[in-house]
Amino acid sequence: MSSKVNILGVKVDKVNVNQASDKIIEFIKEKSKVASVFTPNSEIIMMGYRDEEFRNILNNSELLTADGIGVVYASKIVKNPIKERAAGYDIACATLEKLAKIGKPLKKIPLVDKAFHRVTGSTDYSKAPDNMKKTLVNMIESDKDLDFS
Repeated sequence: MSSKVNILGVKVDKVNVNQASDKIIEFIKEKSKVASVFTPNSEIIMMGYRDEEFRNILNNSELLTADGIGVVYASKIVKNPIKERAAGYDIACATLEKLAKIGKPLKKIPLVDKAFHRVTGSTDYSKAPDNMKKTLVNMIESDKDLDFS
């Protein structure tokens, strides 16, 4: 079986949340390149089906996970099943937890800071939704003893 499943021309990786998180950490460790990660649901797959340029953007990403049970069901219909959905939020939480455990400084990942700012309008991590605060606090605690100069 392939490590990807072709659903209406969009090639989705057959990974679970843990595997996707591990791949993202590998991408972070490879400082020489930027990796694109998308987590399409059924509607995004349909957009890719209808729009070749958008489909090419999706297919050229380093990681494309099934963010929706509809994508999982579609993989079963084409007889190349994805075992479970790997939602973007779940992947992000798992990745942040793993980074905290290995001591990777959150502040040294500029896109995390930019994404946080875009969502909250601030770089003040205290403005994070309650369900993210614990992970963010753990990340910041792991940063305290690191030299940022």
